[in-house]
Amino acid sequence: NSKFAIVEDKIKKFYGVQFHPEVTHTENGKKIISNQIYKSIESKSKDSISVFKLNRKLKSTTVVDVKIYTGRTHQIRIHASQMNHPIIFDKKYGDGDFDKSLSLGNRNIALHSKNIIFDDTDSKLINITCENPSEFNELVDKLS
Repeated sequence: NSKFAIVEDKIKKFYGVQFHPEVTHTENGKKIISNQIYKSIESKSKDSISVFKLNRKLKSTTVVDVKIYTGRTHQIRIHASQMNHPIIFDKKYGDGDFDKSLSLGNRNIALHSKNIIFDDTDSKLINITCENPSEFNELVDKLS
């Protein structure tokens, strides 16, 4: 719809993620990644910023909350991989051997968009929240 526009720097996006392995090297439970990401042509790189915050440590994985300040393709997945904490069951950027070691079969990526906040065209604050899907919660229970 052409009447609806969103200004990127005014959008707040939050995600729930399950990492491998356990995140231990964060300051105050947070890890900030700021770098450039590109799809296929490095010269077309764009700035990207993600903040990862510890939510819950499990046996061999970690649940984190992620706030992104930019919306690049696969941004969270790339940043998680760059930190050597790929998202479990991420077939593109993840660690297939680790995923197999969990003995949980073939699963969807453990990444869930849980909240987005933005101003609409009338400057009304829109805040949309979504509960974790049952598959995500079941995975947390199995890995606890």
